[in-house]
Amino acid sequence: KIMVSSTFWASAGMAFILLLTSLLFIPFFDRIFNIEAYKTIETITAFYLIFMVFVCNYLNASLTSLFYAYDKYYWRNLIGAGGNVITAVLIIALFLTYKCGIIHLASITLFSAFLQLIMTALLAYKTWNFIPALKLYDSETIRNMFQPSLGYFIISFAAMLIFKSDNFII
Repeated sequence: KIMVSSTFWASAGMAFILLLTSLLFIPFFDRIFNIEAYKTIETITAFYLIFMVFVCNYLNASLTSLFYAYDKYYWRNLIGAGGNVITAVLIIALFLTYKCGIIHLASITLFSAFLQLIMTALLAYKTWNFIPALKLYDSETIRNMFQPSLGYFIISFAAMLIFKSDNFII
């Protein structure tokens, strides 16, 4: 539980640093992404909504390791399947209203990711009485995990970016 809490809070801290870093690039979004000036606000909003999807999914991955450790990964898979169903239903409903935009799609994706994070956290609490407490954070654990897990982080980051953003891209 110390390892999961440490990973959860280290991930949250890393996400916060990435958020602060990304704020420095707001004045250059139109040039970085080669977009017209009138679409800048919409692009920035969509970017931060999808950034929050990444944060929810990344924090969720920390909690998911509990399910694998206790051989209950099928519960996590059910939560993921439920999230995909909710996302699909909401996107179809959105398209039926003919008011579909990138902000709407990003919001649905964020809602689904946040709901999955909450459901995973609730199930971890109900099953193992586990809450990723800040008092369980151990910097030594993170230091020991850093070097061997850097390659895994890059691979999992790329996989989450590809697989977790499919619903948004489609």
